[in-house]
Amino acid sequence: MIGDADFEMEGIEVKALAWSAEREVTELREFDIGVYPLPLDEEWVYGKSGLKALQYMALGIPTVATAIGANFRVIHHGETGLLVKSEEEWLEALLRLISKESERQRMGKAAAEFVDLHYSVKANAKVYLSVLNQVFES
Repeated sequence: MIGDADFEMEGIEVKALAWSAEREVTELREFDIGVYPLPLDEEWVYGKSGLKALQYMALGIPTVATAIGANFRVIHHGETGLLVKSEEEWLEALLRLISKESERQRMGKAAAEFVDLHYSVKANAKVYLSVLNQVFES
């Protein structure tokens, strides 16, 4: 877990690391599965962009995320990651990826390709240049 170095979860062994911009990518590359849980009943979730899922996906890390908000746009269930709502679905998705290395590799590869195709600087170069040109012209 990256974020709060003091994070604990009763009954579960957790390796908690303090977030660091310098180490983030290196530490994420150690993940086998990216986990992106969000509460289903809190309005602020609808303002989230799915950035955490995109970070995992860009690195080829298969991702399990709550089926809510932007995650529907970012993750294609069963192809580039898994979307879940209930505790039972979380367990099924995690066990599926834990037990099937080939599934993790397939999903991770598809996720990285999706991010490169839709979210990379290369994929959005025309948009960036358009914005810069508008600023320059005004």
